[in-house]
Amino acid sequence: MLLHVGGLEPRKGVFVIAATNRRDMIDAAMLRPGRLGKQLHIPLPASDNRAAVMSTLTRKTPLAAGLDVTQLAAGPRCEGFSGADLAALVREACMQALRSMPIPEGLPSGDAPPVPVVSMEHFEAALETVFPSVTELDALECEGLRPPTTKI
Repeated sequence: MLLHVGGLEPRKGVFVIAATNRRDMIDAAMLRPGRLGKQLHIPLPASDNRAAVMSTLTRKTPLAAGLDVTQLAAGPRCEGFSGADLAALVREACMQALRSMPIPEGLPSGDAPPVPVVSMEHFEAALETVFPSVTELDALECEGLRPPTTKI
């Protein structure tokens, strides 16, 4: 990678974009000027952002009447969850809903099987197995490594 980024031949119109959740693991040579010149730090989503992400993730999911997933996402049980963590939570809640459905016997041909409805109980069960992928220590270390804010 370094050979291509910092090689002898000029590369016009080539942009290298990299993403990581472990900036401390990037070789210092990659961070030198002229290689990965701009660095952006994107923190974990705040409660209102988690609510918006959860709303988007569940827009096509049949939810139980009265279930407010945005309140769940914005609450303390989802503190520290990334967007990917919230997606895993929704997937697991859907799996819990599928597992709790009775198995229909002999559907008439052409009939669609019943669609599971995801309830708060399914999200509660999912929260027993889905945890934030970024620990508090990782988040604090990442904050400490954050480069000074630059204008792009």
